[in-house]
Amino acid sequence: MPRVLSAAVSTGEQQNRPILIPARDLSHELHRTALVALQHFLPSIPALVTRFLELGFRPEAVFLLGKPYSTVPAVVEELEARACYVHRPPDRFLTVQESYASRFRRLVREFLAEVIKRLPSQIQRVVVLDEGGWLSTEIDDFFLPDANVVVVEHTMFGAKVLRNDKWKRPVVLMAASAAKTRFESPVIAEAIVQRLGEQVKQFVGSTVGIIGLGNIGSAVTLALKRAGVEKILGFDQEKEKGVELTCLARSTRSDLVTRSDIILGCTGNDSLGSASAIRDCGGRKWLASCSSADVEFREVVSQLAERVTALRGDPFHDARGQLGKADVMLLNGGFPLNFDRRRELEDPAKIQLTRELTFAAVVQAAFLVSPSLGRAGVMLDVDLQRSLVEEWFLRTKSRDGAEGIDWAQYPESWWYSHSGGQAPDGHLGDLLRVWSREPMAS
Repeated sequence: MPRVLSAAVSTGEQQNRPILIPARDLSHELHRTALVALQHFLPSIPALVTRFLELGFRPEAVFLLGKPYSTVPAVVEELEARACYVHRPPDRFLTVQESYASRFRRLVREFLAEVIKRLPSQIQRVVVLDEGGWLSTEIDDFFLPDANVVVVEHTMFGAKVLRNDKWKRPVVLMAASAAKTRFESPVIAEAIVQRLGEQVKQFVGSTVGIIGLGNIGSAVTLALKRAGVEKILGFDQEKEKGVELTCLARSTRSDLVTRSDIILGCTGNDSLGSASAIRDCGGRKWLASCSSADVEFREVVSQLAERVTALRGDPFHDARGQLGKADVMLLNGGFPLNFDRRRELEDPAKIQLTRELTFAAVVQAAFLVSPSLGRAGVMLDVDLQRSLVEEWFLRTKSRDGAEGIDWAQYPESWWYSHSGGQAPDGHLGDLLRVWSREPMAS
């Protein structure tokens, strides 16, 4: 029987135990594999790392980097206690003269330099777990072209970065899996609306504009509706997106900016197009990013930084400043709203889906992706996606009714058509299986 991952199980809470467990002992095969990961250092991450170690990754071959805008400090200490290499950013991460992107790129390169220095000599394969494409765009300066490196990309923003002529290794497209794009978005949206309610007390009676009606924008729209917001405007450059959202009024971008009290960016690009869009608007404008990067209000951030000293010194907190006639309140400094560096806003049982998908994608990258594929994008195993999501939904529903999550027995063709990439070499179900809600046989 495979070892039980007891360190990741919450006693007395069936729905907090792992959903995926090894179908056989994989530890011997993983002794020559390294894991190099960029992730948000949130309270659910140490348990995930423990599961990787129990699976067979050796602590000295696990290298971890967090994002400064999301890192919960206590989590860093928990990760270091697992004897992995955890790269700490300097106390003074930013200076007035340098942008976040520029400084973080330097941090990524410092991290990769340490990885190369510390990588055990017997390592034969490296799995790069990326978040936003940051590691993937730099690894070619540190690993030779013929090195056995396979990437897992966690976000659609990162997948887009990789498509921009920076994709030189095989990539497991966890970000483009149906399980993630369809079922994770409501979980993130719920956390975003919770944080919005904490920051803007009167948000229910406000007019809220959503720019970008893809997976996260649509999910945020529905979460706002459930929270009681009645005046919702929406805009997307692709007119077919969000057509099913009857709870919002479609608008032009300029009209949305003018009429909205709160503007939520969900595009993965600069939502406003230009800061001039907001300059002629009178009154208070609340701006918040709902995507996975600090890109939604780049020009606003740049112009506010010239006026707001606090934004230059501590860029991860709310910043208020005047742009033309508009009194702008930039929430979280323009960084994703669902991070506050103190806690994990997502419900533990619901965000477990993301952790399980990460676990599955890393195992697939370690065993079922040939480095000879080159620039190929590889689909996360569809059969395992289906069984994982079904078990996750049953556990979540038994806990709180799974509000906002619409589960259906989608046919196999639906999972394939909503997941990106080519099929993997082999079946992930030969390596992992679902730990069902029924007691395991002894």
